[in-house]
Amino acid sequence: MPASRHAACAICTTSHLAYARTLMASVAAVHPDWSRHVLVVDPPDGRFDPAAEDFEVIPVEALGIAPLKEYLFRHTPYQICASLRTRLLAWLFEHRQIDRLVYMDCDSRAYAPLT
Repeated sequence: MPASRHAACAICTTSHLAYARTLMASVAAVHPDWSRHVLVVDPPDGRFDPAAEDFEVIPVEALGIAPLKEYLFRHTPYQICASLRTRLLAWLFEHRQIDRLVYMDCDSRAYAPLT
């Protein structure tokens, strides 16, 4: 964990992972000491290697939603991503040593420090 204890996070589906990569690269460019986390709401299924990403990939299973399969089936990808924001923030504060946390939509980009 970086010494600053600041972090940025986002939520996406695997189909929008390219957006998350661009967002997290832009955050790293303006805040290299921040940790970066992306909740991916569907399984990689060989489409990407979570360990190879330049940020922490958090699988949706980590949030402890029960019953998960039914939850994912009943909602659209947009609804899932929108509804999990507060759960992700709470999970990160509980499971990572973070003092300040910024949530950004994956289609965003940081062009300057987020002060």
